[in-house]
Amino acid sequence: MCTVLLMGFLYTANAQVSIRININHQPAWGPSGYDRADFYYFPDLNIYYDVNSSMFYYLSGSRWASNRYLPSRYSRYDFYKMHKVVMNNGPRPWLRNRDHRREYMRFRGDRSQTPIRLSNNRRYDQSKRNSRMWVNGNQRNDQRQGQRNNQKVDKQRNQQPNNRQSDNKHPDNRPGENRER
Repeated sequence: MCTVLLMGFLYTANAQVSIRININHQPAWGPSGYDRADFYYFPDLNIYYDVNSSMFYYLSGSRWASNRYLPSRYSRYDFYKMHKVVMNNGPRPWLRNRDHRREYMRFRGDRSQTPIRLSNNRRYDQSKRNSRMWVNGNQRNDQRQGQRNNQKVDKQRNQQPNNRQSDNKHPDNRPGENRER
């Protein structure tokens, strides 16, 4: 509580501070040292992970696709060893992908980051149990689910008023463009 004396009047003001912490939602392969992480960017793979919704965002051709699992081509990667950049600067970070690729390319091949699973800090005890897999073992179901997700996104875009276009010229579908709708 803050009390202010201004021109002979006594004013009392309550200040509220909002701090978002999602430490218990972070996967065990996430980087340690962060109380909050909205997205992870993987410079080695040029993909994003939304910590709060547990969704991956990756390029599928020239379009950004989202899915709970990555396609099977990512199965050979070990997310516990890969460098992750924590991004807390708003939704849809892939719209700034060109900037991210340039800015974080120095972390490609960097294996020095400690994952939550190996952290000695007790604040990560809950997150250590979040052994979120990044690739679905059933490739056929993974591909079908990705197609369904893309169809849902396309259908939603086509139903929105003032939808300019639904082809690959839309800013959401062009990686590296820094434009919002």
